[in-house]
Amino acid sequence: MVKNQEHNEELLLTVKQLQTSLENEKNENASLLAKNNELDLSYGEALRSISKLEKELEESQKKAEVLAQTVENQKEQLAEEQSKHEAIRGKYEDEVLLLQSVENALADAKIELDVVQKKSEYRQAELESLVEQLETEKRNLISDQEAKEQEIRRLVSSNERLQEDLNSKSVELEQFHERMAKFESQIADERRKLESLEVERQGAVEECALLRVQ
Repeated sequence: MVKNQEHNEELLLTVKQLQTSLENEKNENASLLAKNNELDLSYGEALRSISKLEKELEESQKKAEVLAQTVENQKEQLAEEQSKHEAIRGKYEDEVLLLQSVENALADAKIELDVVQKKSEYRQAELESLVEQLETEKRNLISDQEAKEQEIRRLVSSNERLQEDLNSKSVELEQFHERMAKFESQIADERRKLESLEVERQGAVEECALLRVQ
């Protein structure tokens, strides 16, 4: 009986430990879901940033095309002006210098535009790398979450089996108590019978003593 009680106490302790472990797993699962949502938000922001950079890059390319066309137009105008005023170059030296200055400024603008375009391409590469990293982290979290869910299912199944075992042991213990009560009742009946027999024996002894005296 004591062993059964100890076994039942061990089973109850195991069930409580499993329930605590199940709660911890559920809390970890909730934390993983929260991290997953944060990664989804970061992923969305990264995609929006890439889209914005793509638009900026497209606008920069359009500006580069406009500037390139402007350079071509200025070159054409410069060639025409040089042709028209070649004969009187000395008279219009200031104008030629101005045109050269404009051409230099356009060349500088083209160089600056190339730098901006390279920076945009570098930034886009960084964002693409960040998006790939976020996707990898998301896949890892999903895999971890699936493993946790599988562990939770295993713990729930173990808990159910232990609960069934505990219920079975409780029924056995109840049946044992019933048998003990019946046995104790039988012992009490036997004691009463023995007491009755003892009374009868004493009466017989006393009667024999009286007969001997007579």
